Amino acid sequence: MKNFRPLLLEDLQVESAGLEVLRLCVNQHLPEAEWVRTHRHDFSQCLFYLSGHGVQQVEGTNHSVSAGSLITVTAGTSHAFEKRSERDPLCLVVDFRLLAKTQQVPHVSTRLHGQDVTLIRQRLSWLMLKNDRNHDVALQAREAATLLDVTGILLGHALGTVGNKTAIPVSEKIQSIIRKRDLSCLRLADLIGQSGLQKDHLNRVLKEESGLTLNQMLDEYRLEKAKIFLSDQERQVQQVGALIGFIDGNYFARWFRKQTGQSPGQWRKLHH
Repeated sequence: MKNFRPLLLEDLQVESAGLEVLRLCVNQHLPEAEWVRTHRHDFSQCLFYLSGHGVQQVEGTNHSVSAGSLITVTAGTSHAFEKRSERDPLCLVVDFRLLAKTQQVPHVSTRLHGQDVTLIRQRLSWLMLKNDRNHDVALQAREAATLLDVTGILLGHALGTVGNKTAIPVSEKIQSIIRKRDLSCLRLADLIGQSGLQKDHLNRVLKEESGLTLNQMLDEYRLEKAKIFLSDQERQVQQVGALIGFIDGNYFARWFRKQTGQSPGQWRKLHH
């Protein structure tokens, strides 16, 4: 089964300073695909998540990933992925080889913040919007430079030659607050107040860092908790709604259907 569709696919043979970049692609996981089965390659990979949540498994070790997560997978290493949110993950994949036989990229699980995330998004936007003029040598040169720049940022973090910013991203702070608070009484105004930013500015920052607005981030966690509560057959649907902040049971049912395409009762029956 094919688990994702490529939004950008560049088959390359770009070499520079002992590095060969084979391919760069941006994959969007399909809604019906909950996982990518265990597999391995004869080349190394950088997996950089632009949006979504899930678990990346590398040689039996699970790594929780979300927007900004970087996983490097060494050639020959088995790895798999399981989706953990309704939002379909968007992943930048760079296939590469280090030409020096004595050099190897270590397996790394880390996060990119601030300027590097912004740079990668800008480079990808240009690649996805550029005109396809194969005869234009200048465009080809710029494309190759852009691809190497993106790969260089990712490998810099993987090899530890680029230091992560010490400041915690706003999106990470907000997610931490959401997960620590009681959803039954949590309001958007509370989150905005604790961020120290105006609502519009906060949403712009969150969108840039994670691809989600404040509302979407809160809805994503509410849905995650709703499914956990619905799995308990003893809980009534209206009670589940109240636990995640919906006093009106009918409104909760409409919201849940909008998120999943199913009513809470239908979802419970299908997943019991």
